[in-house]
Amino acid sequence: MGAGISACTRPATQLRWSPVRPTLAVVLGMILASCGDDAEAPRVRVESQPAPEPEGTAPEPEPVRDPVPEARDGLALGAAHSCLVREGRVSCWGSNQYGQLGDPTVEVGPGAHRPTPLAVGALTGVRVLVAGRFHTCAVDADGALACWGHGGFGQLGDGGTEDRRSAVRVPLEAPVVGVAAGEGHTCARLANRRVACWGRNTFGQLGDGTRDSRARPQTIDGLEDVVQVAAGRDFTCALGADGAVRCWGAGFEGQLGDGEHRDRAQPAPVPGLADVRAVALGSAHACALDAEGRVSCWGRNDAGQVGDGEGGEPEDVAAAPALVGGADGAVELSAGARHTCARLAAGAVVCWGYNGFGQLGGGSEDEVHGAPVRALEGAAALASGVRHACALGRDGAVRCWGRNHAGQLGDGTTEARRAPVPIRL
Repeated sequence: MGAGISACTRPATQLRWSPVRPTLAVVLGMILASCGDDAEAPRVRVESQPAPEPEGTAPEPEPVRDPVPEARDGLALGAAHSCLVREGRVSCWGSNQYGQLGDPTVEVGPGAHRPTPLAVGALTGVRVLVAGRFHTCAVDADGALACWGHGGFGQLGDGGTEDRRSAVRVPLEAPVVGVAAGEGHTCARLANRRVACWGRNTFGQLGDGTRDSRARPQTIDGLEDVVQVAAGRDFTCALGADGAVRCWGAGFEGQLGDGEHRDRAQPAPVPGLADVRAVALGSAHACALDAEGRVSCWGRNDAGQVGDGEGGEPEDVAAAPALVGGADGAVELSAGARHTCARLAAGAVVCWGYNGFGQLGGGSEDEVHGAPVRALEGAAALASGVRHACALGRDGAVRCWGRNHAGQLGDGTTEARRAPVPIRL
């Protein structure tokens, strides 16, 4: 889901996985005081008078803090499950192998799935929704984060490594304004523009300089003024307010964009990019959208997912960003395991890369497309899963395409679709 605008308009109901701690309410009260924040405050509040500033000394500037995004509809797709947030309420469908659908009453296991949407009743007031391969996370209007599903690497952030069939609270130092979820790790962008990560760290994807996995959030030192964080399978990237991109984690397929083929346990800049507005990460490739609506991609290109018109061989790699022809005027990006999609300003969705299950959405039978093909028109939001994709239309309908073995397309079947089909809400 996208970046926030204002936190002043808030739904009457909030997420209810656990009570919000008073400390968080106080922080939010400070942020949203001008909005008439109704978070509970302490009964007695004593403030000491600040010491007078020495003459001629300017006061310290207030730190930049971003508000929790306004409520809006959006999509979040994992390996074989999909979720929709509409008017603050969440529905999910597809695989429930690890409890990633968020309903404790639904069966779990390798064969457990639902081919039509199921309301996640415990969640209301959701502002941000994301899906990793096998887990899901949501942020409420107060910036509280909760996750559920697969927790075997500590990616749920609750201190354990158990799977969770319903949402568990993630303790963080500040309100959350953005989230990214990979295969076994999760990262949150905080209101203070810092980034915290947790979960699997085999390749350094948590960015803390180690290879030690973490079951609780760890703030990344030296990474500040971040406006977006994105997660791939085993790597992570952050977009700074200066328009620069920094990546870390697995890099053996060029996915860190630095021209090398090695892992990094700490953030490193991606050369050749400027004025970037958004990033999207796949399994082992990444793409950036700049202020002019141009898309550049890098990393693994065995299925044409970099979109440079080439690729298709197992050894193909683009170790530095390359422009994608045919995607100019993009306003949104999403990346699956080996495919990429972009939403253009006029509402058209174009996709490129691997098409073995029809995840490019254009109806083509060709397995690989190294250049964009048109999937549909009239889209207002876009999301990609590992081997499927969905779009929220300007008409309010949700249409999905691609692999469907667990019902992740939401059309009531388990048949793959090479062209968009409406989900059965």
